[in-house]
Amino acid sequence: MTAPDRSARALVVGALLAAVVAVVAVTASGCTDSGGAGVRAERSTLPTEVLGPFLPVVTADGLSVLGANAVVRCDPGADAGDECRVVGSAVVPGPVGGRVDLLATADTDGTGIATLAVGKVGDGVLLVTCTAETCRDDTAPAALVAGGDPVPDARLSAIAAGDAGYALVIGRGPDVQLVLCADATCADPQAVPLGAATVHDIVRAQFAPDGTVWIAQSDVAGSELRVTSLAPGAATPSSVLALDLPDAEGGAWPNPYLNQVLRLVVRDDGSPVVLYRDPSDDALVLVSCDDASCAAPTTNRLDVDPAQAEAADLAVDRTGRPLVATSGAGGLRLHGCTDVPCTGLESRTVSSGTPLTGPDGPFLLVDGDRPVVLVTEKVSDGPDRAVVLRCEEARCGL
Repeated sequence: MTAPDRSARALVVGALLAAVVAVVAVTASGCTDSGGAGVRAERSTLPTEVLGPFLPVVTADGLSVLGANAVVRCDPGADAGDECRVVGSAVVPGPVGGRVDLLATADTDGTGIATLAVGKVGDGVLLVTCTAETCRDDTAPAALVAGGDPVPDARLSAIAAGDAGYALVIGRGPDVQLVLCADATCADPQAVPLGAATVHDIVRAQFAPDGTVWIAQSDVAGSELRVTSLAPGAATPSSVLALDLPDAEGGAWPNPYLNQVLRLVVRDDGSPVVLYRDPSDDALVLVSCDDASCAAPTTNRLDVDPAQAEAADLAVDRTGRPLVATSGAGGLRLHGCTDVPCTGLESRTVSSGTPLTGPDGPFLLVDGDRPVVLVTEKVSDGPDRAVVLRCEEARCGL
């Protein structure tokens, strides 16, 4: 069914941390790759005792990273080498089997953390809200959003937060649904069916500033990618875009060595941006809408070697220009669109290390105009390490 929403893309950006990021490389979209040298970046390593998978969450007072067994806080202004420290234990009451069982974002106020999780058998699907310091299994308040019966088949795909509350994408059996919660108690959840989905499909959700929920959903069996929107108070989503997923008729993504990619970001003006992988040639495709109606979208195929883009993530800066982070054979690279519709793109290398490209990133966030990337790197003579990289220049100099 649906892959998790890594970024848990409703991240609320505030005064981020002054702790993080090494060197970054970029390649272009619809245009040619400009090449580009590496850029200056701050870099910090998460404590080795914290186990993955990792989920970064930006709140108004810093960056927190949720691991499988701990919560790490990275404070702004901390001394180098001591930026990130363990502040809590695992958020979820009970064992977590993997990223599909845990998603996170900033809460609706932008000050704390909201987590969607499958709790212990019998607890159902939980919406957990806490601060970085109170994200522990014995203190974090948890609201039940999907029944108290055992949910071994529950699949979590997305969590988003906005002024209108929380949007959660939860799958059970062959179907997936959007669950809307007005607040963290989720006392009166609104369930919106999104149709059938297989294990090969991905669903993303994001709030627009006016409370509209945008949804991007792949239908691999039907060779289609759908973008819909749910206006406040509406009962069913409205169709906005239908994009072809060629050569996906077999019901699965054809290249098992590359991550399936589907990312969704909504700009401050309500216009969505979608990044996805074309199954026919493994290329990354960026679709940028010029307004909330998305009547005239601009589509660009990124000029990026798929071998250097085994995994990818998407963000926008404060001007609305898209940024794409890719990881693969060429290390970690950042690609910056030169304008809002992304008719041109520049690239830089952020880190030449060997990144893991499974559920451990890259995760791309933006602190104002300064990109922040979390990625797990392979280490030849020791355990893999999770690192946070933060460019010293706006847009990493792109």
